[in-house]
Amino acid sequence: METVNLYARKAILLIAGILVFCAAQSLNVQAADPIIIDHHCTDIWQIPETAIEQAKTELHIAYGHTSHGSQLTSGMGSNNGGYLDQFMTANGATPGLYLWNNGGSGGALDLHNYFMSGDLGNPDRYTWEQRTRSYLDNPANADVNVIIWSWCGQAETSIANIDIYLSLMEGLINDYPGVQFVFMTGHLNGTGPTGQLHLANEHIREHCRANNRILFDFADIESYDPDGLVNYMELSADDACNYDSDGNGTRDRNWALEWQASHVEGTDWWPSGAAHSQHLNGNLKGYAAWWLWATLAGWNTDIPPVDPSSLVSSLSESGIDLTWTDNSDNEEFFVLERQRDVEGFIELAELAADTTFYQDSSIEPYYTYTYRVKARNSSGDSGYSNEVSEYVPEACIVDIDWDGDLDGEDLAGFSVGYTLDCIADFAEQFGSY
Repeated sequence: METVNLYARKAILLIAGILVFCAAQSLNVQAADPIIIDHHCTDIWQIPETAIEQAKTELHIAYGHTSHGSQLTSGMGSNNGGYLDQFMTANGATPGLYLWNNGGSGGALDLHNYFMSGDLGNPDRYTWEQRTRSYLDNPANADVNVIIWSWCGQAETSIANIDIYLSLMEGLINDYPGVQFVFMTGHLNGTGPTGQLHLANEHIREHCRANNRILFDFADIESYDPDGLVNYMELSADDACNYDSDGNGTRDRNWALEWQASHVEGTDWWPSGAAHSQHLNGNLKGYAAWWLWATLAGWNTDIPPVDPSSLVSSLSESGIDLTWTDNSDNEEFFVLERQRDVEGFIELAELAADTTFYQDSSIEPYYTYTYRVKARNSSGDSGYSNEVSEYVPEACIVDIDWDGDLDGEDLAGFSVGYTLDCIADFAEQFGSY
């Protein structure tokens, strides 16, 4: 976050609210597109104040969780929003804007914290759903229109168990059409991109994208610092924000503490007291929660695309072939970047939305080429995909058609490509010549 004149920032927020926000006439219960709240949704200053006010008018939220889930409410200001509100007010927001309590008294957001005991895996994988039904069937809670539950550590489980969760959520969505149900991923535990937790979280994400559901991507939010340049999950980050900086199998650094140390307390971050983690992680969870509430209440803002993933490269006779997975449905185009040896990344190509293949034929032998790809729309860029590299060996003649002989100078028709086995290719083209 950059420091700006406090009064200027407040004025910008108010103007943005007038120009951008269009209040919903009625609560849009079933999303026409998936709503994914992830690390792209953690700049609270992007949310117009009118959108915050609309959320307080429209929403009646019930949140079930245990200790890890409390990071969200700690980041919203655990004393009914007071700590966050003090921080935001000191930096230019309207006083009292970010307050919440059970019942919404005094113009606050109506948030019933700990509305039922337990979480998505405690005491088992079914009880949370039964408690939700009992709560919603109580006439005293007839105004509740948002239900959100969090995991503690039980998201690291089999896909079959995740399917139990998804099935129970779909049953609630079907039986309570006036309520918005928010899915959630589980917190990081240091097992990285090949761990069972990541596989389970990806399964939840895929379900939400495919079925236009609402997802608070808890794990993705704590995978990035506010700069959004590094996916710490891929560096074996855990819930305390520790990560493995050099790939030796030991978590030796902490992204949140490093970011806090290089930024100003009270201006760029505030002490949230997030359980099991660092203050900054709590901040990001709270900011993303307000992004969620504003979106559910009708804030009509676009968000940047979801990161592409699974970038794969292979060397062919015509160049380097690249494929990746498109995880978003709102990109306008992809940006493919390339680095030759260690010269630094440059933009190689802009590719149309939904593209998942590119062939780079502008390569030379004896260099190593590294690639990464990101998606872009009018709201900004996604994060980068994983990086892949290919070394280009000696150039070989792979398609020869000429008039004359090898002693002449007429070499028209020669076509040059690159293979992994130049000697074998030469023998195939020329025989015993």
